[in-house]
Amino acid sequence: MRKKKRGGRPPMLQNVRTPRISSAPASLDLPHQCAAHVAHRQHTYAATPKYYKLGHKTILEKYVCNGELQLGSLQYYRLLEILTGDFWTGDINDGQAHTCFDEVKHNDAHTHETLSKVGIKVSMQDETSKLTGLRFIQVVDGYAFCCAYSDLQSLQSIDYNGAVEILDIRNLVERIKKAIFRGRPLSETFTIEDKLINYNGEKLYDGVAAQQVKSADGFTKTPDYRCQKEFRIFLKPLVSGDLDDFIKLTIDPTGLFGEVEDVDFGKQPLEHPQI
Repeated sequence: MRKKKRGGRPPMLQNVRTPRISSAPASLDLPHQCAAHVAHRQHTYAATPKYYKLGHKTILEKYVCNGELQLGSLQYYRLLEILTGDFWTGDINDGQAHTCFDEVKHNDAHTHETLSKVGIKVSMQDETSKLTGLRFIQVVDGYAFCCAYSDLQSLQSIDYNGAVEILDIRNLVERIKKAIFRGRPLSETFTIEDKLINYNGEKLYDGVAAQQVKSADGFTKTPDYRCQKEFRIFLKPLVSGDLDDFIKLTIDPTGLFGEVEDVDFGKQPLEHPQI
């Protein structure tokens, strides 16, 4: 596994291309872009952020635009990276928070109290004793409908060749909430939230410095993924248990989607970020 170099473009985005878009409008000046974006652009595109669902063009046309949505579980996306090495669609840390207490000393009363709140009672023989390498893994699971909030020119991807604008994101959320799942309204089985992804997540939180065990949520990812600019509709089960990899929902698509556009994000391989 390659280590991330300091400064410059994040390793996982070294070879990612911004899309070449057919039938782009007249040239417009783009605002300041993320440092990971490729400097050279063959086409310019209106820089007004919009909601887009990215995917394979045939899938977008046949299913998404007809109101047939497939939502993957966070567990599926975690396993996708582990089992296939797909670290762009997959993300081993999605829905997880890892907190480490590297060193807990005998006289560190604050950390002892923090640990007691999560059921860990620290008892040491003498003042020279210490506890090392204590780690907590918090996990949340559920299903995610993912899209991007950006202008198309700023987005990054690997092998998708299509994009469709979501014309009314609020209406989309409400129709998903009213969808029927296994004979019941979706809201009777899941809590449903929607928001932009927070890209300030860490692969490993310092529990001693923060004096807390970090909770997991469905809306936090590490900075490696910030150029995905993801907006997520997250379905968290009201009752915990095993989840299928995917669920399928059918909604009324009227007025929700624009025309599917051809986009070319390039086919260059990506370099795995440091875990």
